[in-house]
Amino acid sequence: MATDRQSADALTVTSNARYLSLDAGGEHNCSLRADGTIRCWGGDDAARIDAPEGRFTAVSAGAWHSCAIREESGAVVCWGGDSNAPDGAFIDVSVGWHYACGVRDTGELECWGAGGFGRSVLDYGQTAPPEGEFSSVSAGYLHACGLR
Repeated sequence: MATDRQSADALTVTSNARYLSLDAGGEHNCSLRADGTIRCWGGDDAARIDAPEGRFTAVSAGAWHSCAIREESGAVVCWGGDSNAPDGAFIDVSVGWHYACGVRDTGELECWGAGGFGRSVLDYGQTAPPEGEFSSVSAGYLHACGLR
């Protein structure tokens, strides 16, 4: 039987679990199970598929890393390359190329990460997130959009 690291179709081969969401990243995928756990599969450069244990409310897969929101605290935890998340509680998270953005529980939008090769996301000409209250965010290659 296939394992997560062996096959992109391992999810259908090895699991009878129910899934709430799925996100495709750079050569890897992550899903949120109905029990709040995360399962990732595909390419494992930079430990992209080594999801943490625990219960989560959201997961997002990016180019080189993934992030999820812990159910009990709202804290964002990330794994793989460029995986340092800020402290605090979040209601949404989205991972882009070498960065991520999240919506704090206050509605404030915050972005973090290397932007590539140890540089700030702002070093690439990206502007700081706009002020205001947001309900969700979606990060792309070198840009992000928020829903007010």
